[in-house]
Amino acid sequence: MIKTNVSMPSSGSSGADGQTLFDRAKALFCHYAAPLELEQKYPGLSLLERLTTPDKSISYRLSLQMDDGTIRVFRAYRVQFNDDLGPYKGGLRFHPQVTLDEVTALAFWMYLKTAIMNIPFGGAKGGVAVDYPALSSAERERLTKKFATMLTSDVGPNTDIPAPDVNTGAREMAWMLHSWRMASHHYDRGMITGKPIELGGSLGRVEATGYGVVTALLEAARDLGHRSAGGHGRGPGVRQRGATRGPGAGPSRL
Repeated sequence: MIKTNVSMPSSGSSGADGQTLFDRAKALFCHYAAPLELEQKYPGLSLLERLTTPDKSISYRLSLQMDDGTIRVFRAYRVQFNDDLGPYKGGLRFHPQVTLDEVTALAFWMYLKTAIMNIPFGGAKGGVAVDYPALSSAERERLTKKFATMLTSDVGPNTDIPAPDVNTGAREMAWMLHSWRMASHHYDRGMITGKPIELGGSLGRVEATGYGVVTALLEAARDLGHRSAGGHGRGPGVRQRGATRGPGAGPSRL
């Protein structure tokens, strides 16, 4: 079990030492990468700097007409982090506390996760700093579609594939897919994941994160020597690895 005394500040804020979330993420990475001695084994290649610097950080000004006719301005972001294994991949979140530092840290962790699991994706994350639930349905649709339009030149099935995250879901992914279809005059369903099943989404997508959380908790409990009430170290309704799943069950990348 890995232990560390490095605390993590909340997103968009600095810790007591003035470090941001991304600063701490990089510090943790460098701490655990130190035994690999990358700089000594591969001198002159700046590997640590390359592995902890995003490929692209995009900041947008999103101006939105509200239902009452006024114009409001929101900050929007997309960060792309290391596409050595494949196209960038990561979610889009709509929340008042979204910052460039936060999405940079999340994109960094995303690419590390895909690399560790040998999944052919890089990392990405994006979002808009907005109190999304406070908007009307029409305002939400206009904001989502405008953000999609702004992202058009930076995303694609072989470039960067967005997905849902905080306050976004299948509805928002459908709106974005529609915006891209209007711009390109054809459907390219591989441009985004987490879309409705009817538009080419995958069964099990909604449950995938929950399966992952439960699996991780059960494995941690097993490593710590805990056993479930049934005495098998697994909670009720959770399949063992390798067990056959019914139609539509289980996580999917799409």
